[in-house]
Amino acid sequence: AVRAKLIAKYSPSTINTMSSCWRAILRRLAPPFTGNPAGLGIIEQVPYFKPVKQRHKLPYRLSLEDLSRFYIACRHAMRPRFGGSPGDWWRAALVLLYTTGLRRGDMVSLEWSQVDLENLTLTFTASKTWKESILPLHPVAAHHLKRLYTPGRASVFRGAQGSGSGSLYRLLHGLQEIAGVERFGFHDIRRTAASEIERVRPGMAKHLLQHAPRSVTDASYLNLFPELREAVD
Repeated sequence: AVRAKLIAKYSPSTINTMSSCWRAILRRLAPPFTGNPAGLGIIEQVPYFKPVKQRHKLPYRLSLEDLSRFYIACRHAMRPRFGGSPGDWWRAALVLLYTTGLRRGDMVSLEWSQVDLENLTLTFTASKTWKESILPLHPVAAHHLKRLYTPGRASVFRGAQGSGSGSLYRLLHGLQEIAGVERFGFHDIRRTAASEIERVRPGMAKHLLQHAPRSVTDASYLNLFPELREAVD
């Protein structure tokens, strides 16, 4: 009955995410067993909740024409205010996300200490997977980042930290309306970056996106930075 009420109110992905959280809590309350050594034994067993089937939509891929139109529309940007041109801020964000596939959170928290404009590299730890990575910087992305540099300032994308994701999305959608393109999110640029690099060199998208390694080989043996730089260039 509870499952039916949830299905009527929430999307399958939301329900499955919530059930994962509930299961983690209930596992802690259950008796200790193999794979659950920290169990407290407050309840006898973990109740079973059948996952809800969810359809995976075809990932949205932005066209180069829409990206170009958005790039041009950035000249109308009035925010974020950071002491420089808001248009430069948005163009740098667009080009960086398109050539690196960074998540929005990793982009806005980026500091100049992580950027090597001489060797064209970007060092960071993914906020979602905690995977330490070095990504190649495309020369065009480096050129756009230089426009944001201010001596003595640590943050690359200043003005974003205090805005909140909702405020950034409103600004993003406002520029899209000016550009006359269909609405898209920061993650759609990441998806487009993955599709583009996979087209250039099959199998390279997972390395660009820095997903959590799925094997010992991926985690401890593979270093495909030279191949990744070739594909990005």
